[in-house]
Amino acid sequence: MTNDQINRAIAEACGWSQVGHNGYQPVWANSKGERWAESHLPDYANDLNAMHEVEELLSDLEYDLFLGSLIELCIVVGRERINSATASERAEAFLRTIGKWEEVQP
Repeated sequence: MTNDQINRAIAEACGWSQVGHNGYQPVWANSKGERWAESHLPDYANDLNAMHEVEELLSDLEYDLFLGSLIELCIVVGRERINSATASERAEAFLRTIGKWEEVQP
């Protein structure tokens, strides 16, 4: 998945939905009535703080699955500790956990 696809998928998982277009970019809204241009949504693929907030949304069972996915990703890239996992790796593990990860087609 591209970073844009990752960011959109996580925003949707966090309760945001695309509700229109402001002439320059998509506009998103959440259940609280907040509305933001897409460029103002968190950059989950690159922002560790945003990913830490997203991880808080997981149930205990989902968090265990998330950790398993994150460990697998860290092993693949040769990272020895999951606490040094990148935002991108955490985003992939999160999307895999909730069944929203899409493999890149060659």
